[in-house]
Amino acid sequence: MPQMTLAKIRKSEINDFNIFFRELSWLADELKMTDFEDADIGEDYELLSTFDKDAVGFINDISRKAKSLFWEKLLMNIETLLDNCADPEAETVEFNEKIQKGFTLLKNETNYKTKYEKCISMIKKFDAGIIEMYDL
Repeated sequence: MPQMTLAKIRKSEINDFNIFFRELSWLADELKMTDFEDADIGEDYELLSTFDKDAVGFINDISRKAKSLFWEKLLMNIETLLDNCADPEAETVEFNEKIQKGFTLLKNETNYKTKYEKCISMIKKFDAGIIEMYDL
């Protein structure tokens, strides 16, 4: 049966998303105190300062940029990770029970391998001692 795959969002896409919404947040704070025409969308706004200064053009630029951010992919990535990796009962982001059991098994396997390697090392030293003792 064919398996559906989901494209992983890239760090650069997350960065673009972050810049866009951070600057919109700044602008929202500024627009609480002034009208759009009087807002200072200057060099502090890395992205929004490149948008049209006319209100209608600005809204069009915001709309086009929002569409270009692949927000659906970001939300699908987050939803997939939460659905498959997070503990649904936790209030904070914690690994679910299956993943935590996997970590425990991995830790136990690592401890086992370490103990096994120590035993092998001791056997080799013992064998070397026997060989040396009997001059074999």
